[in-house]
Amino acid sequence: MQRKRTLKNVVVLVLFFVSLISFSGCNKEVSNESNQNEQHIVVAKAENKKEEIKVDAVSNQQPSDNNKAENKDQDKNKPNTLATKESNKNATKESVKISEVKNSTQKQTVALTPLEQELLKDIKEKNLTSKTAYMVIVDTQKQYTYIMKKSNGSWGLYKSLICSTGAPETPTPKGIYTIQDRAPWFFSKRYQQGGMYWVRFKGDYLFHSLPMDENKNIVDYTLGKPASHGCVRLKVEDAKWFYNSIPFGTRLYIK
Repeated sequence: MQRKRTLKNVVVLVLFFVSLISFSGCNKEVSNESNQNEQHIVVAKAENKKEEIKVDAVSNQQPSDNNKAENKDQDKNKPNTLATKESNKNATKESVKISEVKNSTQKQTVALTPLEQELLKDIKEKNLTSKTAYMVIVDTQKQYTYIMKKSNGSWGLYKSLICSTGAPETPTPKGIYTIQDRAPWFFSKRYQQGGMYWVRFKGDYLFHSLPMDENKNIVDYTLGKPASHGCVRLKVEDAKWFYNSIPFGTRLYIK
């Protein structure tokens, strides 16, 4: 009886250990499967994150088709805007040129006065030329000295200076001359008169100011009629301008 009980107890213990072993094995398999499932989930999440990152990167790097089309349209419009600017500039330049031509034409078509026509006629008929930009014409009848100036190849009246040429007994010589030397003052003991700002055109014949005494006081204010000893008298301020402005070599015509 004791042997049977002992054997029975051994069998129970063996079954108990076998059940424990099998139970632990099942737990291990379950844990392994759960671990594998967790690993699959982690891998899937990581792959999803990679896909999201790739999609974001592609979306940031590559513009949409609409944006590409807009950019192409803008690029196409850029040359058009540049061409428009250039055409506007050219149009402005052309308008400026047209206005300049109109202005020059208007200047050329300005009517000359009878005096200017007469002076230009003298220059043409006498075939007068000058080495400088000035030409001087003295009219002994009108008692005026006319300063002509050349601009753009044409002569024009620049100044009209009232004067006094030689009296009938001491006339101013007529003809074509050239402006020569000059000095700020002279005094003639013969006539007891002098003048400021003299400019020579022939021998003792000069352009100069109104006659003065030795102290440079004006002794005769006559202008507009023949009154000199043969020189051409001018106002003091006109004689000064003539002295400073009319260069050596300028052509002079006295008529």
